[in-house]
Amino acid sequence: MQISGRLVIVVMFALAFAMSGGAWLYQYNYSRRSAEFWGESSRLIGKSPELQFLELAPLELPDDAEAADESKAGEEAAVEATDGSKDEAKDEIVDPDNLVAGRAVTGYDDLRNEKGLIHLRHIFIQDDNFQWDARSREAAGTERDWAYALRFVEGPSEQVVLLRRDFELLGKLSADGKQVDVLPCPKIAQPLQRYLTDVGALKPAAKADDKPVAAAEPAVR
Repeated sequence: MQISGRLVIVVMFALAFAMSGGAWLYQYNYSRRSAEFWGESSRLIGKSPELQFLELAPLELPDDAEAADESKAGEEAAVEATDGSKDEAKDEIVDPDNLVAGRAVTGYDDLRNEKGLIHLRHIFIQDDNFQWDARSREAAGTERDWAYALRFVEGPSEQVVLLRRDFELLGKLSADGKQVDVLPCPKIAQPLQRYLTDVGALKPAAKADDKPVAAAEPAVR
């Protein structure tokens, strides 16, 4: 039986349409809840031209304010007493007014030129990586252990993603910096730590069984 060329073309178009529709449906189900969670920031998570990794100090409580002021004054005096200028020490002295969720930024790494960023971004838009039933919202000033943050930036727009010290919990910081949408993410903890360690942004954690090696005693003659 001879099949007309027109029929072949129609069948090919039908298959292509079905495949594209299936791919769209898969992608929709694959990242639907993530897209809803990130909202307008989804674009920043996926394609922001700037990406920064921040280390955060513990939240400063009101009772600690006086002690913090004294410590700050002592640090400033120590810097002024050195032979080098303040400009030379700027990479090691962090601006105390630069706060993220009420926490001082104590370390900074620019990730924009690092390899593998597409994989880093991808883990934040895959629905299976998150425990959606445990999602919650809280004030940014709680005593939760936010130790790190990723800042996705494009011009005046930015999205800060807070990370617990063990990387098993993340927080989407609101634009005004007052609220955090908290979401458990145990599946991304290990790959995220591994990536940040590989690019030098995160120092490898010391093993609990690591012991300092004692210096050998000189031989007695």
